Amino acid sequence: PPFVSKGWLVKKGHKRRNWKRRYFVLSDDWSTLTYYDDETARRERGRVRLAGAQCAMGLDYVPKRAHVFAFTVRARDDVYHLECSSEGERQRWLRTLRTAATSARDAAKEAMETEAEDAALAAATAAADAFVPAKFT
Repeated sequence: PPFVSKGWLVKKGHKRRNWKRRYFVLSDDWSTLTYYDDETARRERGRVRLAGAQCAMGLDYVPKRAHVFAFTVRARDDVYHLECSSEGERQRWLRTLRTAATSARDAAKEAMETEAEDAALAAATAAADAFVPAKFT
């Protein structure tokens, strides 16, 4: 399959900076990538908001050991270093996350535009309702 909706990746920690295996699940609307301790997905460990995220092969630093199938996700809230078990798997994750980032960004932009249009319409309606024509005598 060309896209991935869930699976195991190894993620570099933000605090301890060690690499841990996590189970990742892409939301149905493709806006968020959530990760868990295991496949039961009971204990959420974190989430990545994908709107406008950038995904690149490799790491943006020089690691102590080789991470052959690693990639970097630069999201609005943070940078995530992830590693797959094969090149094919990395390509599927990158394709999926790049598509999701674009879709989520477009959906967020559309929602903001709709909200702005609704606000403008409400303001125009309120102004029209407040308008009282002058009486002609």
